[in-house]
Amino acid sequence: LAHTIDQPGTAALLSRVGVKGVQNLYVGPIPEAITLPQSFGALATSVKAETGALVIGIRSGDGHDLLNPADETEVASKSQVIYLADQAILGAPLSGESPS
Repeated sequence: LAHTIDQPGTAALLSRVGVKGVQNLYVGPIPEAITLPQSFGALATSVKAETGALVIGIRSGDGHDLLNPADETEVASKSQVIYLADQAILGAPLSGESPS
């Protein structure tokens, strides 16, 4: 609530996230055509070009989530992407440890 006072209009934006058919938050595997390791910036650009999804973070192989990492952040193998899209387009999240 305090954030919406400081940043007018954000409540309306956030209300559109999580609505089926609009934009939703997903975790999914990195497309096979993308080789790792590579920088987050390069990965986000590649995923956007290939799928149209907006990558906003990564989930490491041990289950740690990192939102809005620096473009230079290295994305290692076994990582997954956290992305916004109107439907799940990268498949189901890989099994493994879940963040706590």
